Formats: sequence, C-alpha cells, structure tokens
Amino acid sequence: VEIIESKYIHGRPTLGIEVEYASDALTAYRKYGVIYTGVYVTSSNTDVIKTKDLIYSIDGQLVTDASSYAAAISSLTVGEKVTVEVYRNDHIITVEVEVAEYVPSGMFG
Repeated sequence: VEIIESKYIHGRPTLGIEVEYASDALTAYRKYGVIYTGVYVTSSNTDVIKTKDLIYSIDGQLVTDASSYAAAISSLTVGEKVTVEVYRNDHIITVEVEVAEYVPSGMFG
C-alpha cells in the first residue's frame, strides 16, 4: 500500500550520488582519465564526494564493481553517518557522508 500511495520505497538509502561501473581500463581512461576499473561518480549532491571520484570503500566495505557498491549501499541506514574512501587526484581521501533517503527524481515537481 505504501508503495502505491507514494510511488517509491521509503527508507531506501543513498549517498546522494549517481554512479557508473567502468569495467575495463580503456573505458575508465576515456571517461575519467585514469586506467583504474571500478565505480565512478557521475553526479553528486554532496560537497565532499565529487563527480569523477572513484569509490574505493563505503563504511569499510571495499567497492570493486557494481555488485559490491549495491551491497554496501543496501547495508546502510538512512540518517547514519558513514565514511567513504574515494580515489581523487592520485590520492585516497576519506570523507564522512550522512545517508539520505532515496527519492526518485521527478517525484515531487
């Protein structure tokens, strides 16, 4: 009933980013200028995670592909603060992000 009324699942966690999995070095190089495969940020609603960041880990869980990213996100709880390690400018940077509730774009406009 809740899904029918609101048209989305409440409590679904997000870090406020959209990502893409670059599964080969050529794709990673063409799109992001590096040869590392992995999960890259394509858009961000946060000040601490930037577009083109490579997600290295979420709350201690290593992120190597789309499946490990999804598993890490699904284990989070809306409202908690988590550490995210990203690869940016040849360095791994640790940032803290508050987990938000995922609301599909275009739902309220």
